[in-house]
Amino acid sequence: MPSVWHYSFFPMALENVFGYLGLSALCGYEELNEDKQLLPDGATLLDRSRFTYGGAIHSSVELFLTDNLLFVLKAQGRLLFGSDLHRFRPAISAGLKFNI
Repeated sequence: MPSVWHYSFFPMALENVFGYLGLSALCGYEELNEDKQLLPDGATLLDRSRFTYGGAIHSSVELFLTDNLLFVLKAQGRLLFGSDLHRFRPAISAGLKFNI
């Protein structure tokens, strides 16, 4: 359940490029292997299911190709505590957005 805050930077410098920075808080429950410690191949899982919490930083750049079509580039880094798995989880995405 993320809560998000975004700040728009350089919206006036270029009329067709917008950039955003944001912060968010995260919390949830991470379930591993349906809480079963024995894997199908006979191995024992040492990690366990538990509640996680943390935060994330987001950035995105939107470039207007036409009046309704945008090219969007996003990057995100999540830092989760209370997890036995990866604490830092980065993500990068690119795509097209169509505004009606």
